[in-house]
Amino acid sequence: MRKRVADVGRDGADPVLLDDRREKFGAAAERLVPAGLVPFAAEITRLCRGAIRMYGDPAVREAIPGLLTDLRANRPLRRVLSDRLEAAARGQLAGRVDDAIAAGTARAVDPDALMDVIAGGAWYAVCVRRVTDVDSATETLADLVLHGVLA
Repeated sequence: MRKRVADVGRDGADPVLLDDRREKFGAAAERLVPAGLVPFAAEITRLCRGAIRMYGDPAVREAIPGLLTDLRANRPLRRVLSDRLEAAARGQLAGRVDDAIAAGTARAVDPDALMDVIAGGAWYAVCVRRVTDVDSATETLADLVLHGVLA
């Protein structure tokens, strides 16, 4: 079993992401990690993986330049995208961040900035650097988001 995000745990715990453990060990894996910790790390990792996969889709990758131009030039289109798509996703992430803060598993961060980091990091990796290994890119981005760059 390969670790996806190391050192996510508190008190020296070193859990593997819940979805990976569930694949190998079943639902009992939830009992093997500190309560409240892995679900948040797994959600961040799920968002990273989803963004990397989305930008890896050839149709999406080809549409991005035109969509960005249209969004900058067409305010009503931007409102539709923001109100219908982004607002729900950002609201859900904000709720998860608030829950993780309350549980002591995350420090206070701006959920919008967190979403921007995930989306921007995934976009740049896939569309500019042409990264194709979804698993490796997910692990790298999730690790950076969850742990930052400071020692």
